[in-house]
Amino acid sequence: QEKVKKRLTNEVDNQDSPEVIEKIAREKLNMVKPNEIVFVDDNQDENTTSSPLTTTKAATSDGE
Repeated sequence: QEKVKKRLTNEVDNQDSPEVIEKIAREKLNMVKPNEIVFVDDNQDENTTSSPLTTTKAATSDGE
């Protein structure tokens, strides 16, 4: 029971971390970073998740 308590405490403590916020934004809100290209499968069943099929960083004129 102590292991479960410690795990749950860690999960709560990490909710404000940038990594967790980014994961939630991407998975639940379908957000992407600037200059990313999103490929969406229009043939997806409406009952499936609406998350992007693939994301990739677009090349910019400065090479980044």
